[in-house]
Amino acid sequence: MERIPGWIPRADRQTVSLSGFALLGDARMIDIVVTNLSRDGCEVRTDELLKIGGIVRLTVPPFGDIGATIRWSLFGRAGVRFLESGDT
Repeated sequence: MERIPGWIPRADRQTVSLSGFALLGDARMIDIVVTNLSRDGCEVRTDELLKIGGIVRLTVPPFGDIGATIRWSLFGRAGVRFLESGDT
């Protein structure tokens, strides 16, 4: 397979629309909507600017909560990668 410049392989994602919250590193809780989901991460929409590299705790009923790292953030959208349990 020829590598496409800028392309990073990732798990297939499922389109969803799930409301939840994110706990930021400064202890603020913000509203999020998860717009797609895979076993490794998800995309969220929020009115907040999320800092790339930041650690957040996502709470999305009925799935509970999980730690995640912000991988990219742009114009009200952000991609997050879930942390392994014990990494947060």
